[in-house]
Amino acid sequence: MIPTQESPSPTLGYNTAVKQTIFAVEDDADISRLVRHHLEAAGYAVRTFAATAGVVSEAEKQAPTLFLLDIMLPGSDGLELCKRIRQTPALAMIPVIFLTAKVSEADRVMGLELGADDYIPKPFSPREMVARVRAVLRRFERPLVPAIVKAGDIEIDRPRPPSSGCWSIWRVIPDACSRATNCWTRSGATPTTSPRARWTCMCAAFVRRSKPTPTSRAI
Repeated sequence: MIPTQESPSPTLGYNTAVKQTIFAVEDDADISRLVRHHLEAAGYAVRTFAATAGVVSEAEKQAPTLFLLDIMLPGSDGLELCKRIRQTPALAMIPVIFLTAKVSEADRVMGLELGADDYIPKPFSPREMVARVRAVLRRFERPLVPAIVKAGDIEIDRPRPPSSGCWSIWRVIPDACSRATNCWTRSGATPTTSPRARWTCMCAAFVRRSKPTPTSRAI
């Protein structure tokens, strides 16, 4: 039987965020409980293993977000496990952090060259461990692609952070600029070929909002 422990999984309701799962491989029971306690307190789900046996096969069934490995383990050591993880196509891109008492320069260099993303020496600070886990995971996060809503000839970007100085960025497809002349004609103004003036007219014709007028630019 695989020596593993898994965090209890509450029943997920609608719109409930799924926790990121960390595989912690540590043969010392006290350290394993300490690691699990602080990672769960930080919002992660944790599966603990007392040896390397079964780690890769379990990860292939349900891939974790990160591996946290000791080096000195029963049977195959953590370095060999890291090598196997990097050689497994389905797991090769998952970050690996070593948490180990082997702190010599040669050990650190070997661990990093085998594909580890960070190296935490024992004894360790639980707060620093959690901070390092978060930092490594941030580097692996994919940036969200801004969503664009299209309405006819108008493309509307989703609102950017308030620090951008505007509520949203509006982009007008060039073909729509020529249609703005009708707006000026109905208002009694003289038609103009100025893109900025046409854009102003487009805003008057298509934008109905109570918030401050967004900063705009014509393409």
